[in-house]
Amino acid sequence: MNPYESHLLLQKEVDGKARLDKLTMLEVSKLTAQQQLWVAFLSACSTVQVKANEFADEGLHLASAFQVAGFAHVIGALWPANDDACARIAGEFYTELIKQNEKEVGQRVVAEALWQAVMRIRSEPNTDFSLWAPFVHIGA
Repeated sequence: MNPYESHLLLQKEVDGKARLDKLTMLEVSKLTAQQQLWVAFLSACSTVQVKANEFADEGLHLASAFQVAGFAHVIGALWPANDDACARIAGEFYTELIKQNEKEVGQRVVAEALWQAVMRIRSEPNTDFSLWAPFVHIGA
């Protein structure tokens, strides 16, 4: 209900033991980059989703916090996404991004790389839309 408490659960090692750590939207939005940051790929469920009805038109979500922190492009999921699909989309995205970057450097390459990745997964036989549809690009 509090968008600033939206968070990613990260695993870190403390004294040789794995511990969970929260990275909240509020913490990310307070960060200021020393240089231009280019792409944040948030390969997790609902990183662009706003669940609280009273904030539905506000655009307060983890992906927007990364933009506030300085990322020109953020890729996230509008709703819960399949873990295997997240990994496959990310792999296809970065493969395409490297190809695109060899041809031209520009702001469009990120959106085009995501589009290519999604289209590859979408074009596979018997692929359910829930595997490719949640992924969106926010940015320049």
